[in-house]
Amino acid sequence: MADVYTHLRELGVAFYFYCKKDLKDINPSYFYNTCTNNIKIPHNLTISMIAKDSTNFSDREMQTIKNAFKLAKAISDNFKIQKEPEIIWVGCDTQSDSPIDLIIDNYKFSLKEESFILENMGLYKLLNILLNTNTYNSGMHVFKEFANTEFENWFHITCNCLLKDGPTTFNKVRTNKYNVTGKLFNNSMMLNYNSSEIVEFDDISHLQYEEFAKRTNSHLREYVFSKWIKAAVENDENYIQSKKLCAITAGQNLLKSVKPCEKTSPQSLLRFFRIIDEEYYYAKTTNNSLAIYKVPPAQEASKHIVINNISFEVPKSQLNFYTEILNIKNGNKIVFRNELRYSHGQFNGTPEAKCYIDKKFQDLSIMYERLV
Repeated sequence: MADVYTHLRELGVAFYFYCKKDLKDINPSYFYNTCTNNIKIPHNLTISMIAKDSTNFSDREMQTIKNAFKLAKAISDNFKIQKEPEIIWVGCDTQSDSPIDLIIDNYKFSLKEESFILENMGLYKLLNILLNTNTYNSGMHVFKEFANTEFENWFHITCNCLLKDGPTTFNKVRTNKYNVTGKLFNNSMMLNYNSSEIVEFDDISHLQYEEFAKRTNSHLREYVFSKWIKAAVENDENYIQSKKLCAITAGQNLLKSVKPCEKTSPQSLLRFFRIIDEEYYYAKTTNNSLAIYKVPPAQEASKHIVINNISFEVPKSQLNFYTEILNIKNGNKIVFRNELRYSHGQFNGTPEAKCYIDKKFQDLSIMYERLV
């Protein structure tokens, strides 16, 4: 689920067109009522989705709204928008692949604020894009698929680091959410989440990952095991080196599988730029800047982009995968970085492949037409 600031960034633009008060006089209730009374919202909206305190906006929340107003004014000044336009909030559909967040009088907008993340994609999507195929399926695990031996070794060393580094009892409490405990006795391990989800392993020095994954659930992995790792062993040199070796091996084998796509121009590459079949506008605002780009529909998009280079790095122990795109017509380059890592605790579920614009190549005008 998106956080409060994402909701405020998107709804704040829509709120601008119907706000009848000075910003200093608004509160979450007024924001909520104004939005629900004037904007088409396909999903249920609650005050807790737009403010952490139901009575007042925090300084950061208010700054997000101010940035949204700045962007909304630019939209109003540069597009033929009615004074009180028809607005549909589609960004609330987190399961949609569409980049569009707001539709304002039939103009479609994707909204960003101080974010270089383009998409929280899985590895299978990255491979399908680069290789222009649809043969890879969700649930693809980069370490099990491309470095299974090293991955099993990383898990094995993690367990042994717990036995070596301890503590023999691990407790963590988050008020009104969870109370967790981990215990070591001899070579055995017990994981306990809220006294309702408990699992014991007799000999973790020889525990295999598949057995661990099969017998635990996401709560036990994220809130007990991974937090125990973070507290006790993530700075252990053996742990770091085993994780790094796994990442390097996975990167090498992954690179071999996609290297043939260098110097090619797959149609699927347009997904990196969030180019879809319909035209829309990409709008980015921060405390200090603002930009609006026209994103052409797929059939009009440049035919001059190629995958110029593919590489990977493992700073410390995380696998970063880089795709450099070249526009051979104007010589512009842009680099996308996919962080292949766990997002909800080590050894919990399937690693993601979050796609970022490398900060050295922020200018999306390689494919987009800047308007503002």
